[in-house]
Amino acid sequence: ALRNLVARLSTSGVLYLSFPISKQSRIEFNAHRVISISESLDIFAQMDLEVINFVYVDDDGLLQQPSNLSELDSLNTYNLNYGCGIWTLVHK
Repeated sequence: ALRNLVARLSTSGVLYLSFPISKQSRIEFNAHRVISISESLDIFAQMDLEVINFVYVDDDGLLQQPSNLSELDSLNTYNLNYGCGIWTLVHK
């Protein structure tokens, strides 16, 4: 699905994307994918997408904004069980 979205972006085109995130990537009931931040960043790199903004909704339903994109918790995904990552990406 992401490949199809990126194919429709022009160079420097902006993509707003959100999906479930967790400390461990997995597939939930009925094929819902939950993806860690580290796997997300790997996928974005393969698709020539650069992260220009990231916020997330934590397990308590609170909106969180990391202070610095270079310090995203890609190892533990903020210890989330089932959060929502909200990404702003630009096509290189």
